[in-house]
Amino acid sequence: MLRALFICTVLACCAVSSAGAQPAATEGAAARPIKGPFLTLLFSRSELSLANRCAPDNVNVVRLDTGVAPELHRRGLKGTGTVQTKVTRMDHRGCVHYKGAITASWPDLERLRDEFRWSFVSHSRTFETNLGHLSPRALYRETCGTLRVLRKHGHERADGLFAYPNNKWSVGVQTQVAKCFAFGRRYELGAGKKPEVMQKPYFQPTQGISGGRCHVAGTACVSLQTVTKYKSPVVVADQLARLRRGQWLTLQSYIFVTGSRADAWDCTSPNWKLHWSRDVERYCWVDYLQILDAIPQHVNVVDPKTVARAWGRKDDSYSPPPPPPPPP
Repeated sequence: MLRALFICTVLACCAVSSAGAQPAATEGAAARPIKGPFLTLLFSRSELSLANRCAPDNVNVVRLDTGVAPELHRRGLKGTGTVQTKVTRMDHRGCVHYKGAITASWPDLERLRDEFRWSFVSHSRTFETNLGHLSPRALYRETCGTLRVLRKHGHERADGLFAYPNNKWSVGVQTQVAKCFAFGRRYELGAGKKPEVMQKPYFQPTQGISGGRCHVAGTACVSLQTVTKYKSPVVVADQLARLRRGQWLTLQSYIFVTGSRADAWDCTSPNWKLHWSRDVERYCWVDYLQILDAIPQHVNVVDPKTVARAWGRKDDSYSPPPPPPPPP
């Protein structure tokens, strides 16, 4: 891990994160040209912790607000969370993922933004996955209309990205989404390249940091019936080392866990190849820390809005259109 260097004078003090990466740009610094390569640390649905039938379950969980965000902040890094606006409330936290996860409330998001410098983008209004079959007015409410809600709560950088629920995107819908969001998220492996990302209709590739079955032949965990294999932190570290200018890698995570829980996950082995989780949205914290340690000095950790501005996706080229008129 690259160590932080602090060079302080009477007039100024500059800092480099302990992970070696450049810290994310702030709103005030957005006007200055920022050179890539870029890395976005994306947190789907801004999930705070696990839940058991919507009751908070923090056992062997690294909470987003008390564990993940402070650790990123200590390293000079910031996260970007996605927000499903209808489930997000002022007076209580939401329950998602088949009643298995707790999401942040508006006050939680405010704290993450103001104290830890996080940004937030839209994950739709109701997690509608059949966007292409909605009426124009309903489509607006699920996509562009969510920006009004996010901005009402002070999230002015939300137009950087629209995260398609469950990766259910289409070119036709994205053509409409691109009128109010800089980019639309779709799942792909690897980094996006500027000529491709900046081509209409402005899709952005996002790669999941997912759990799953382990990698060691002959073990019980290698036979788990999971959608994916456990994501290799070594492979991700190699991806980070290979990033070059004109590239943008987005790594999406959900909930981080530690130790083990019967029939749910095991992060106890010193060998990451023996780590596993039945739910792909659970990943071992120790391996995510290894990924953070691997972020090179030349990589800028930023939110999607920063990339949009750096690559020439002008704010005035996409702005929320007025909602369609109601049917007669």
